[in-house]
Amino acid sequence: MATPTPTSTPTTEEIFANSLWAAVTIGEYVHRLGFELFNGSTETITIKKVEFYNRDGHIEYLISEEDIVEIWGSGEVAPSDYFSGSYDFTIQPLKDDVKQWEAEWHCVRADGQDFVVVGAFKEGF
Repeated sequence: MATPTPTSTPTTEEIFANSLWAAVTIGEYVHRLGFELFNGSTETITIKKVEFYNRDGHIEYLISEEDIVEIWGSGEVAPSDYFSGSYDFTIQPLKDDVKQWEAEWHCVRADGQDFVVVGAFKEGF
């Protein structure tokens, strides 16, 4: 009789794939930042806010809960669905700087449990 092999539990980053990218660049400057999070879980989640951090750990851009409700209507993301958007900069950062940014997606599970998904810049989305 074969011994069953344990399966590894996927990490939060594997279940909730996410990315940010330079959606519009002119020369060396990023004019529009694109971002998305994929809900690979079996439950609806709610995104409460998204924070974009520079290489020094400072917040460069924040999508607040109020922004999410105003722009998207809600932060709810059904299983196998995406939450995506873009941001147009008034003062454009250098692409080399944006390449070092990270995003923190602050979410809530259906049972009320908070969790954070961390993602990084992806080239050539």
